Amino acid sequence: MIVAPCFGSRRSCSARAFSMIEVTISLVIVGGMTVAALNTVGAAKLGSQKITSRNSGTLLAQQLMTEILIQAYEEPNGAPNFGREGGEGGGDRVGRDDVDDYDGWSGSPPEYKDGTVIPDLDGWARKVSVAWVDATDLSSTSDSETNVKRITVTVTYNGVKAASLTAVRTLARDNMENR
Repeated sequence: MIVAPCFGSRRSCSARAFSMIEVTISLVIVGGMTVAALNTVGAAKLGSQKITSRNSGTLLAQQLMTEILIQAYEEPNGAPNFGREGGEGGGDRVGRDDVDDYDGWSGSPPEYKDGTVIPDLDGWARKVSVAWVDATDLSSTSDSETNVKRITVTVTYNGVKAASLTAVRTLARDNMENR
């Protein structure tokens, strides 16, 4: 039994003592509350990290998607090939001048178009896929020209998908801009 200091009569002093069971129960309650509080703080921190990761991934995907969408629908010199043509190679994206030149491109860590690494983004990766799709069903791919291309940019952080953006680019848009 743990006894609190007592300065009164013996009878009033015995009423102020705590039993070992009461102390143990109090410690269990306080310990349980501490564990619950730490779990709550941990969950909040994890949620915050996920939101930050998703936002960073979305910004990286938007930056690359914007770069792709300002390119021509098809090769400016009229070459009928899907994908990169001669002289558009290399790890950087400087020579890529039409949408389908980006098909299959991937980079880690993320970099600017000229190949300069974007600082402080270790663990991040981006990849691009481009496919011809049916104009009436954008989920249906085609092996031949449809005048519609679906572009997907996927961003991962340490191998876990953080963001994915999909856009559609049409030949009709280029034709309208050239009028």
